[in-house]
Amino acid sequence: MRRKDREASYEQGIEILKKAKYGILSLSSKTGTPYGVPVNFCLVDTYIYFHTARTGQKIDYIPKNPLACFCVVEDVRILAKQFTTLYKSVIVTGQIKEVFCREKEKVLKSLIQKYSPAYLLKGENYIRAFQHKVRAFKLSVSSLSCKINDIS
Repeated sequence: MRRKDREASYEQGIEILKKAKYGILSLSSKTGTPYGVPVNFCLVDTYIYFHTARTGQKIDYIPKNPLACFCVVEDVRILAKQFTTLYKSVIVTGQIKEVFCREKEKVLKSLIQKYSPAYLLKGENYIRAFQHKVRAFKLSVSSLSCKINDIS
């Protein structure tokens, strides 16, 4: 990291990941074609989980090259007069694997808990009715880099 004065700890990075609303998942095809897509996600244990439709570009890329990069940026505030931006960011690299059965159900429930906590029962019913229409994946955290600019 070039700006060592803005480097933050692994633990701070985990806290930012827990609070972030969405992240950008970056993949590349077997031939190197890049693809970045915003995704809803949840952090469970040491994995970043997300769900997706049964088909699509992510589904095409992941089996051919399961290495990925995931980025979140939180608490963004532009300080125009000072020509700077306040932020907290995390970049994770790792390998993606599809999850099934109980782990998939755990992911979907965790997503409901994160994004719709007031509707847990309705969310569980929704999962039972539609889980066959989605796929779920986990990204292992091989490396995590956290950077914070808070001018403190």
